[in-house]
Amino acid sequence: MMNNILKDHILGSITVGWGLLMVWFPPDNPVVAKFLSQDERVLAVERMRAGQTGIASRKFKAYQVKEALLDVETWAFVVISFCVEFTNGAVSGFGPIIIHSFGFNHFKSVLMNGAVTSVCMVTTLISG
Repeated sequence: MMNNILKDHILGSITVGWGLLMVWFPPDNPVVAKFLSQDERVLAVERMRAGQTGIASRKFKAYQVKEALLDVETWAFVVISFCVEFTNGAVSGFGPIIIHSFGFNHFKSVLMNGAVTSVCMVTTLISG
C-alpha cells in the first residue's frame, strides 16, 4: 500500500512539473519562437496571414465563446472525448484490479491490461 502511495506521489509530481513546463516554455507566437529560423518564422507568419488568424490576441471576445457553444462540431468533439475517456478511465483504473482478482499475479495482470490498453488506443486512432 505504501509503495502505491509513493508511486502516486512521484507520478503526480512529474505530471505537475510537466504541466508547469508546458505553461511557461512554449512560445506565444511564431515571431518569438527560438527554435525557428528567420525564414521559418516568416513562413509561419505568412501562413497565419493567409488563414486570416492573426498572430496574437489577448483580448477576451464573448462572441467567440458563444460561437463555440453553439457549434455542432464542438459538441460532437465533447461527446466523443467523454465517451473515449469514460471507458478509458474505467479500463485503465480498474483493469489490473479486475484481472488480478481472477488469480493472476500483479505483473501478469499489468501485462494483460497493457494489451487491452493497446486495443483501446488503436481503436481510438482508427475510429477518429
